[in-house]
Amino acid sequence: MILSALFSGQVLADVKYQIELVKPEHHIAQVSVTFPEVNTTDFTVNLPVWRTGKYQVLPLADGVRLFSAKDSQGDELPWKRTTSGEWQVALKQPTRVTISYQLHANELGQRVRHIDASHAFLDASGVFMYSPQFRAEPISVQLNVPETWQSYSGMSSGKAAHSFIAPNYGVLIDSPIETGVSTHKQFSANGKNYELVFWGRGIMTSKKSLRI
Repeated sequence: MILSALFSGQVLADVKYQIELVKPEHHIAQVSVTFPEVNTTDFTVNLPVWRTGKYQVLPLADGVRLFSAKDSQGDELPWKRTTSGEWQVALKQPTRVTISYQLHANELGQRVRHIDASHAFLDASGVFMYSPQFRAEPISVQLNVPETWQSYSGMSSGKAAHSFIAPNYGVLIDSPIETGVSTHKQFSANGKNYELVFWGRGIMTSKKSLRI
């Protein structure tokens, strides 16, 4: 009876993501996400098995290392990985839950995640774990990146540098992040505003080389 009372109700608050990219030359990001107070005896988090805009099964969870779960006091919580892209955390009492993991990102082909010394491209489907319980909650994302980098996303900018906010996970999943050394262009057409971010210089082709 006491346990049932403890786990009744739901406290609504932001889901907060932090991404550390302080050593991007190793193709590694350290990701953490803090969920509001959880009032169930088990808590599931997932990483999608599909990339936004390409709905085929991808082994995105294979890039996850050093998974951990902690309660609001910083104590470790027991967990197990159950299926592809799913982890279950066991709880004894209501608590906020912080999930942390290391993410390896050294592949451009699938356009999911790529990190190197010059930039990081982060498609949310391959980076941000979520809980089905909190998909509808407001979200904040804070990046810790090298000093010379600039960060861009379709999400609204937060108050701090390299931060973004979204009303829910659905908006986050449709808002890739590009951070690094890049070229940024803005323009308007037909009454709409557009932004373009270019990473790298590309290959310049002279008119002479195009002649047959």
